[in-house]
Amino acid sequence: MDTPIRIPDSLQGIGATMDRIPTPEEALWLFATPVRVEMARKEAAVADTGERFTFGDGIAAWRWGSGPRILLMHGWNGRGLNLSSFVQPLVDAGYEVIAIDAPGHGDSAGDYCYAPLYADAATLLAQAQGEFYAVVAHSFGTCAATVAMKRGLRFEKAVYLSAFCYIKPRFFEFSAAVGLDSAGQQAMWQHTEDYFGPGLIESFHGDVAAKGFTAQGLIIHDQDDPEILVEQAQAMAAVWPNCELMVTEKLGHYRLIRSREVIEKVTEFLGGGNEI
Repeated sequence: MDTPIRIPDSLQGIGATMDRIPTPEEALWLFATPVRVEMARKEAAVADTGERFTFGDGIAAWRWGSGPRILLMHGWNGRGLNLSSFVQPLVDAGYEVIAIDAPGHGDSAGDYCYAPLYADAATLLAQAQGEFYAVVAHSFGTCAATVAMKRGLRFEKAVYLSAFCYIKPRFFEFSAAVGLDSAGQQAMWQHTEDYFGPGLIESFHGDVAAKGFTAQGLIIHDQDDPEILVEQAQAMAAVWPNCELMVTEKLGHYRLIRSREVIEKVTEFLGGGNEI
């Protein structure tokens, strides 16, 4: 599904930081290049209470607690500890919680990242250390979780915070933000299709992939999210079997993951780890 080009807040002004308009191929790899951010003090304090480890090709991760395992998947330009507000409530509820830094993010190795690469990291961890009971994902992390589940990674429950349903339009939003005209935007998309394979990206759209999900779902999305419009969450919830949609107000894209109301709802949805 194509939507009109609407440049989200996070991409506003990006073209002004460049000395020239990139070629369509350059734009594709700029799009796949995350910006590493420092860990905030509150996040570092939570990290210090856990066990840090690495797996695969230099993927950084932290774990806390014991019990059925829950995976935390952060958003673009983030790190696993962005979801640190969920750690203690879930540990108290009887879970082992694992947060990973996506490839090219945080403390993980790599220069590039895209949803299938992030999904591969989650799948590798499950294969190496055991299946997860649930995933709690935010923004781009929900996109990666969608790819992982479509490819066969199983969760009993999945929580999507600011659900990223439509991937293809974001390519066009980025290409427009860096100054490509309509022909350049189409050329960037053609490079994408050539790299990933025709139709693959659109097969990972939430309103397509979620039709086959077996995990019980909870989507929480803010009415006024400026990064991902709430209509994306609504489209995904409409086709996801056994999925609840909760729409909040005045939390936006980032306050959502620190909201006490949201944390309590997620903890209630997941239930007690000692009951599983």
